[in-house]
Formats: sequence, C-alpha cells, structure tokens
Amino acid sequence: MYAIVTTLSTPPERAAENLRLLKAKVIPAAGKLPGYVGGLWLMDPERKRFIALTLYETEDAMRNSEQPAERIRARTVEDMGATIISVDKYEVVAEAGRTPAGR
Repeated sequence: MYAIVTTLSTPPERAAENLRLLKAKVIPAAGKLPGYVGGLWLMDPERKRFIALTLYETEDAMRNSEQPAERIRARTVEDMGATIISVDKYEVVAEAGRTPAGR
C-alpha cells in the first residue's frame, strides 16, 4: 500500500466552512481516484492546518492518481483559501489497530 500526505495551511477563521467543504467535496472526489483505498483527514487544534493522507493499493495506482489528485488539490486550495505546504509520497510499511473496511 502507498500513501500521499498533503499538508495545507488554512485560515483558522474559515475552519468550520473548510471542514464542511472537505466533507462535501474533497473526500468524495478523493474516493474516485484510481486505486484509492481510503484516507484520513486531520486538522490541528489551532485550526491552521489540514493534513490529508490518502491510501492507494499499489505504487502504480498512486502514480496514476497524481494528475487527478493535483486537480483536486488546486480546487481545494482555491475554495479553502489555503496554501500547500507539502505533498509527500510514502510506502506503507506497517499497520496497526483498526482494520480498514473492505480489507
């Protein structure tokens, strides 16, 4: 399994609005990415940063998702008034805890 971790800086005064946007548009769009198997979206306590961790079946699936994911990021940045801090790719080398649905 492979992961893309995207970190965004967001205006804290827009946290509630951005959380609604995340749930209504971003997460459903991510679910349509090629090879997508799940994700986690995090917000820091000061509500200044979002972190998205999206998971893919294979390295090829992750690579095939790059262009559509970039379009989602661009739309998200515009809609949230956010700035991309980083986009990093990882291989998942271990899991613990709850088993994701469908696995």
